[in-house]
Amino acid sequence: MKQQYPGKAAAISAVVLSMLLVACGGGGGGGDSSGSSSSAVSSSAASSAVSSSVSSSSVASSSAASSSGTSSSAASSASSGTTSVDAALFNVDGYAAVAEVTGGGVLDESSSQYIKVTTAAEFLAALNNIKYSTKTASTVYKVIEIAADLDLGYEEAGGAATTATYSFFTSANAPLMHPTLLTTGVSSIDIKAYNGLIIYSKTGHTIRHAGFNIKAGENLIIRNLTFDELWEWDELTKGDYDKNDWDYITIGDSSSASGRVWIYHCSFYKAYDGIVDVKKGAATGTTQAENGVTISWSAVLPGSSNASFMKDQ
Repeated sequence: MKQQYPGKAAAISAVVLSMLLVACGGGGGGGDSSGSSSSAVSSSAASSAVSSSVSSSSVASSSAASSSGTSSSAASSASSGTTSVDAALFNVDGYAAVAEVTGGGVLDESSSQYIKVTTAAEFLAALNNIKYSTKTASTVYKVIEIAADLDLGYEEAGGAATTATYSFFTSANAPLMHPTLLTTGVSSIDIKAYNGLIIYSKTGHTIRHAGFNIKAGENLIIRNLTFDELWEWDELTKGDYDKNDWDYITIGDSSSASGRVWIYHCSFYKAYDGIVDVKKGAATGTTQAENGVTISWSAVLPGSSNASFMKDQ
């Protein structure tokens, strides 16, 4: 099994350090090849890519580890759905390397800590199961695979009824003009209280109409996702885009921070405000090793993958 990382002409090949604030962006494209590994390849292939050696033979699954002999314990633990992680798999450049960001590690899909989601309801239920404070370690999800495009707008994902079930799912500032967003709503989804988590897609599936607010956690990998349809014309501020404050990903907020974050092989289409907004900083400790954020090998492109979404304005 192997995970391949095709090159991206528009990719950000240099590591973007912790204060990336892109006020009006967007990305495009997929990411990983459709022939991905059947296990959660949390970061090894991209680690090779970040070190500018993108190889179709880059592997990070339990079966690959045991067959190559890189980890003698991998074979013995594969049957239980877990794999001993070789630190070299996560040899990313930048602050995330110093912080030793490994996310949820390398897990087989059969692991009880690996969950595959195809609907908004399944994704939100999975996020409800990442909190160490309320779950035993063996039942906490460490890897969430997004296996379909997700429409996560506030109204389309259930509105107030969903908020009553999941307090981390709330309405963002309400859209004012865009006909699609007026129907779907825009949500703000807190990803918090985790300690070691990967959220990824094998084939670059899309998150629409929502922003992720990363807070009060550490050791997170977001990989190979596409973010789209989070923009409308701002008539009130004549294009300054100050009213709605929609960002695809926010790291930290006024009350909490989140350290050890690695975002890579993601695609961002045009956003209302920011692509990735680091607010309170990424500090969960006092050293660089506790605070590192790396954004690498990601594409930022104008517009939307859905031409009609832009034309509707």
